[in-house]
Amino acid sequence: MAQHTRKDSVTSITDVQPDEPLPSGILAQLADMSRRLDALERRTAEARLKTRISALEQDLEARSQGRTGRDGEIATTEEEEAARILLEMRQG
Repeated sequence: MAQHTRKDSVTSITDVQPDEPLPSGILAQLADMSRRLDALERRTAEARLKTRISALEQDLEARSQGRTGRDGEIATTEEEEAARILLEMRQG
């Protein structure tokens, strides 16, 4: 049976030994689901990054025209530099 321990209000299973081995079909399904989840997480991260880059490019464009960026938010120097490089790459 599983032994439960309690640390800092978090329960964890420290020793799991099923009564019977899991069928290989279930293991294959779990592996497939894990791969799909990883791919989904990558696509989500890429989409967030593209959204952030687009926002930074808009900020950079607004600042080059003497306007404030989105909602007056100021990007960090590193973010501005990354957006500037990407903008130059896309234009050049």
